Amino acid sequence: MLAGKEYYQKTVSEIFTALESSKLGLSTHDAGRRLLNYSTNELPEERKPAILLVFLEQFKNPLIYILVIASLMTLYLRDYVDTVVIALAVFVNTILGFIQEYKAQNAIYALKNIFTPKAYVLRSGKTLEIENKYLVPGDIVSLKSGTKVPADIRLIEANDLRVNEASLTGESASVQKKLGVYKEEKITPDIKNTVFWGTEITSGNAAGVVVKTGLETELGKIAKDIRDAKEEKTPLQEKLATLGKNIAIVVLSASVLVFIIGVLSKKEITEMFSTSVALAVAAIPEGLVVSLTVILAIGMQKIFKRKALVRKLVAAETLGSVTVICTDKTGTLTEGNMKVVGWKLNDLSQTLKAAALCNDISNQTEIALWEKLRTVDHFDPQRIKEKYLRLASIPFSSERKYMAVLNNENHDYLIYAKGAPEVILNWCKLGIREKEKWEEITRKWADKGLRVLALCYKYVKGPKSLKPNPQLYKDFLHRNIEDRFVFLGLVAFADPVRPEVKEALIECKRAGIRTVVITGDFSSTARAVLEELNIKVDSSEIMEGSELEKMEEDELKSKIANIKLFSRVTPAHKLRIVNILKKIGEVIAMTGDGINDAPALKSSDIGIVVGSATEVARETSDMVLLDSNFKTIVSAIEEGRVIFDNIRKVALYLLSDSFSEIILILASIIFKLPLPLTAAQILWINLVTDGLPGLALAYDPKRYGIMNERPRNAGEPILNTKIKIIIAVTSVITGFISLLVFYFFLKISGNIEFARTVTFAVLGVASLLYVFSCRNLDKSVFKDKNLFSNKFLLGAIFIGFIMQVAAIYIPVLSRIFKTVPLNLYHWIIVLIFSFSVIMSIEAVKYGYSYLKAKNG
Repeated sequence: MLAGKEYYQKTVSEIFTALESSKLGLSTHDAGRRLLNYSTNELPEERKPAILLVFLEQFKNPLIYILVIASLMTLYLRDYVDTVVIALAVFVNTILGFIQEYKAQNAIYALKNIFTPKAYVLRSGKTLEIENKYLVPGDIVSLKSGTKVPADIRLIEANDLRVNEASLTGESASVQKKLGVYKEEKITPDIKNTVFWGTEITSGNAAGVVVKTGLETELGKIAKDIRDAKEEKTPLQEKLATLGKNIAIVVLSASVLVFIIGVLSKKEITEMFSTSVALAVAAIPEGLVVSLTVILAIGMQKIFKRKALVRKLVAAETLGSVTVICTDKTGTLTEGNMKVVGWKLNDLSQTLKAAALCNDISNQTEIALWEKLRTVDHFDPQRIKEKYLRLASIPFSSERKYMAVLNNENHDYLIYAKGAPEVILNWCKLGIREKEKWEEITRKWADKGLRVLALCYKYVKGPKSLKPNPQLYKDFLHRNIEDRFVFLGLVAFADPVRPEVKEALIECKRAGIRTVVITGDFSSTARAVLEELNIKVDSSEIMEGSELEKMEEDELKSKIANIKLFSRVTPAHKLRIVNILKKIGEVIAMTGDGINDAPALKSSDIGIVVGSATEVARETSDMVLLDSNFKTIVSAIEEGRVIFDNIRKVALYLLSDSFSEIILILASIIFKLPLPLTAAQILWINLVTDGLPGLALAYDPKRYGIMNERPRNAGEPILNTKIKIIIAVTSVITGFISLLVFYFFLKISGNIEFARTVTFAVLGVASLLYVFSCRNLDKSVFKDKNLFSNKFLLGAIFIGFIMQVAAIYIPVLSRIFKTVPLNLYHWIIVLIFSFSVIMSIEAVKYGYSYLKAKNG
């Protein structure tokens, strides 16, 4: 309906005509009709996920797919024990993942503020209070200090109106709003004749006509960006998908190969199908998927204890690979509140009176000044304000750049004023040198990013005939302003940085993580904040939003790696910055707290919000800082690195065991021997004997110096070259040692169950012992001073050994697994062969480290 020029470029009359409205507002009937056309004034809500959906989400894992297929195959072959054991692995993983993610989702939704916002609107000539969602274009709305703007509203009246737009634009200071019309196009922060949905009235009052509602508002446009932003897989999800695909290829290839070899050898097709399934069961590390889930769940709990809430399991690991933190300034690096950080005064007593009397406590600056007065000994600003009657005032405006009040003190008239130093200094009786001195102080403070306020006063003799009439007092004040004032001094204000941020940024730098500030504020203010945090920023390292807007993608790609500060940016700019950084290979953690951060939060690899974040930002985040502490981000990143380290340990440990079993089964078929293990025995080793140590590795403490390393490459797989070599060597040696043991005892005894039992014991015990070698890939197990530091692992190994023995000696289990008792001689052989596996792993670790050091 507002075709052609933008709403801020139209006169109020043109807007009324276009919207078929007036200062009297809409009729109730017309408003109802429009509500049908425009729909309600609200954004699509992200609903709390249903319990069933959170549960089903746990099945979206390629490793789970493989387990399900294996269970169906064993069910078809009527190997019910194997089916139950595999199904148990799926069940345990699903329940663990479900519990953690559902708890996280509940915690997120518990943070939401539940309320029904309302607005005062003119309908059929009467003022009504209605829910915001029922507002329509053309409605006339009243606004007052302390309320949130319920829609995008073009002002038709404004009385000393100031609005905090930090949640939308990122600017910490409140903005003076005024009537008027713009000829040229403007960006949102520069539009002063309109107030926007979600911002807050900090002072004054106003009335306006609703021009946009719902998704058409500035807030709605951001919501569209959020909805349209593609939520990409995390690096861990991609790595797990690759790992699952590779395991599936190995399983399928090995099974098909065995089946073909068997059929060509003229064996029964049914027997070979059964054998192929047994091989598939051997190849699948059933404990891996459970262990990964537990590692992530424990990581989430550790991060939670450090005051951060991670919403999804896989997001916890992604923290460990973060290379760039894109952070907002206001409310993230800073506290988001103005404070007095210094003053230089000529007259303390009179300045205190001036600051108390010339103060409406209606915006951040005045509140900060008032709070400062309350800290002064033996001074009560409220008592002063009540004692001296205010007769008239001139409210602050961006055009005047000052506020002035007229007070009656002991039958004398005093005028107090505060405002921009360049204005106040010109009113005062100062010598040239003295004025230059105060101007120099002002410049120094401004260069530091501080807001500077000057105060002054003067006595005025009023005529005795001046009657107590508000208009007469106001006229008298206006006639006696702007000259012959006594200068009182300067007050400096700042939005203080959070005290813990400096240390956190140092840790980020040490960990090889780059910090980029993205703010809607001015570059001078943001630059001063960064310098206070010991981050030096050259002009070449700053980019304004207007400059960014004009850049082509290739040019921005070439420059973005050197930019430390983006200032005066819009929500669209933030989203573009994050996307470009991702395109050049960075893993992005985006921090923020406002509505304007939401699209970038969703698009980034890890979206992080502080606890006081807006609901829109919080719902699109991956992690919530419960204590709004920037240092918590660094702690979470550290935990993320530990998580990935432990995932690698588990993958190495369990895959070495699984591939040992593949080689054992394949070699037995090639040498035309009976199967050395049953499918049930394989599952018992994979899930019970190895499963417990695999789970215990989730509790492995962090490596020393893990935060002194650069972030790993986002594309680096879970199984790097070194791990693949160790898996290959371990698998081959363990597989052939086990085959040798099986063949030897089969020949000397002729009892296949006995030979299988010894082989079963060798594989189980060997894996329980070589887990120590898997804990540290850079240090020999014989030189590791922290070898026994993981008490959970020691307990798991002990229980694993007991379970392995139980499967051999307890009658019920021995019948299921078809095992027979072993004597001491057999156990000595088991231990000897198990230690040989450890030595082979240590040899590979030493050889790899030697070659790496030799090649530099």
